[in-house]
Amino acid sequence: MTASGAVLSIAVKRAYGKKPEGKVIVHTDDIHGQPDTVRVIPKERYRRLKLYERLPIQKFTDRDGIQALTITQQSDDPTDLALKFLVENNVRATRKRVPNNYNRVPTVVEEQSVELTKEAIRGGSAIGNPNTDRQTDGTVCLVGYDLDSDTELIVTADHVMNGAEKMKFSGDTVGTLHIRNHLTDTTSYESTKSIDLDPRETADSRIPNISGAWRVDELADKVGNTDRGDSVSDGGTVDVEMFGAFSGYISDICNNTKRESVFYQADMKRHSTQKGDSGGPWVDGDGKLLGVHHGKEEYSGDSWSVASVGRHALNSADVKLHK
Repeated sequence: MTASGAVLSIAVKRAYGKKPEGKVIVHTDDIHGQPDTVRVIPKERYRRLKLYERLPIQKFTDRDGIQALTITQQSDDPTDLALKFLVENNVRATRKRVPNNYNRVPTVVEEQSVELTKEAIRGGSAIGNPNTDRQTDGTVCLVGYDLDSDTELIVTADHVMNGAEKMKFSGDTVGTLHIRNHLTDTTSYESTKSIDLDPRETADSRIPNISGAWRVDELADKVGNTDRGDSVSDGGTVDVEMFGAFSGYISDICNNTKRESVFYQADMKRHSTQKGDSGGPWVDGDGKLLGVHHGKEEYSGDSWSVASVGRHALNSADVKLHK
């Protein structure tokens, strides 16, 4: 049994006492990236969630008229998940480009304008891109470590830095580019330690120390029931909070998750953030990192804050939370 397998077995025993019926999935990770809390879901629900996670979405979004894909709950039956194709216009020509099912998962079509608006950044945390004349400062998410070493990494949203080789803090270089991933909107910088920098202080004392991260597939299974009614879960929500460079301390509710192309996104109930908060950490009441703040999304006149989902975002930037 691997280390992860042993930890998972302990987590299952702690939660259920014995091996339960159904598929055990990880709910959250601890600071080492090991399973921390687990849940059990029906095997068919698990199969459909994993299929969605691995879906070559661009294969479909490259087709004219198809804007994005997500996964949706169709009834009270937890296994009744369908792939939802979001289209510009629900016309016959577009519907013909949508399969009737994909690997035995049914599909539905919904006409919806999908517009992801990235924030114009203004910062109070004083990290920024030195290669531009415009103000592009944003918020630091956290300090982590390289997956294969103890190298200290500073994490923020990729669109704050936009590939700049250096990260500035009050005019001084504090980091050099480590990995950028514009697909997950997460970037990491190797700390140069040129000044005394602890970006975790941007989270403020009212936010717990970040102790773990949400998993992508489980987060998608956990929260849902948005105001639009397109549930992707058993109806749960997650209370979250962050400390943005411009907004300061704010709280919200994560009530939906979805995958747009290869971007895993967590939706908040409100648009409580402001310009300059991009890159900040959304955490739950236990200090688990739910996501790295990305910006806002708009739909039919409403807007809400969005984040790149925790563990997926960190992995894409080669980051772990603890040595």
